[in-house]
Amino acid sequence: MKKTTKFTVGALVIVGLIGLTLIFLNNYLEKKIRNGIENSLEQSFATYDKVDVKLLDRKAAVINPSINIKDKHLKVDTIQLNDIHLWDYINNKDIIIGELKIANPELKIFRSKKKEKDSGDNKKSSEFKHKVVVKNVKVSGGSLHIFENDSTDHQLYTKIRDIK
Repeated sequence: MKKTTKFTVGALVIVGLIGLTLIFLNNYLEKKIRNGIENSLEQSFATYDKVDVKLLDRKAAVINPSINIKDKHLKVDTIQLNDIHLWDYINNKDIIIGELKIANPELKIFRSKKKEKDSGDNKKSSEFKHKVVVKNVKVSGGSLHIFENDSTDHQLYTKIRDIK
């Protein structure tokens, strides 16, 4: 075999291995994010359509998430994480995000006049021992509704244009 043929075959094998590694890491990170969402929100009902991770672009997105916690309901078109600092996560397990974009959130809060007493069954909240830093937050579109349980009228309703 000629030197150029050996070099070409070697280069193709290395590129193929790098491609397979990236595919594996993307799938691994998507699974880790899905498990994180499901495990972190055990006391609530959370659903989503899709989790999309782009390792080379350092981006992640959750498509159509919906979260229900007691009398609070949140529905969002997309939650996008941009400029994720992978090196900080690999070394220290710290989560540092350059930008968090939330598109069209709809938050509904149902308030009752009677305060519910804590039953003492509360689970201890697990403490997260690592840093979580979000450098920029952008919310575009959406609305906030606050309802009284004994009335069908809104107590408060507001539209959101852009928040930075």
